[in-house]
Amino acid sequence: MGKWFFITLAAIVLFVLFVGRNESKKGKTKKAALQHGIEGEYSIKGINKSGITDKYLGHHDGVSKAITDNDYDPYAIAVYVGKKRVGWFPAGCVDVHAEIMELGGTMYTHVYIGKATDEDGREFYYGKVRTGV
Repeated sequence: MGKWFFITLAAIVLFVLFVGRNESKKGKTKKAALQHGIEGEYSIKGINKSGITDKYLGHHDGVSKAITDNDYDPYAIAVYVGKKRVGWFPAGCVDVHAEIMELGGTMYTHVYIGKATDEDGREFYYGKVRTGV
């Protein structure tokens, strides 16, 4: 067997370990979210000001982060897909913010982003974020 076989095998093992570790974290976060009673679905606000493109359309594993220094909403929760902030939870989600803080400030969430056209022919993005995933 050649060195490429061992390099490929090592890459597969590392990939499996990485994916398993992330799935384990998601499972713990889901269990904690369900225990804390914060399972729900919310509209993503500010999505059209976030600078997203069509590459964000569809379903994503995301992260929601409780923000503690937002002058507009002291209970702000940012929604991320990868490293990109795609929007916010609706203002005033006090209970969800508190529970996310208890979970360490972040929580895995499911994000859906769609695109539509209004009655004037202008395209816009819309989205949903679901907790307890």
